[in-house]
Amino acid sequence: MKNPLFLFNRFYRRPTSKASQHPMLGSDIKVGSLVNVTALESPYEKDAVTAEKVSVMERQ
Repeated sequence: MKNPLFLFNRFYRRPTSKASQHPMLGSDIKVGSLVNVTALESPYEKDAVTAEKVSVMERQ
């Protein structure tokens, strides 16, 4: 069985350097929190995310 995060990791791209400057993101993201990636100034690449919200999961 593949890693359950396989599909998530396949389509998810790490935030650009703007993430640390974004008022809603940066070091305040905690495991289990939801990140809205539909905001106009989202540091995430919208074409790489297949859902409106991405659940932050802890790496294993």
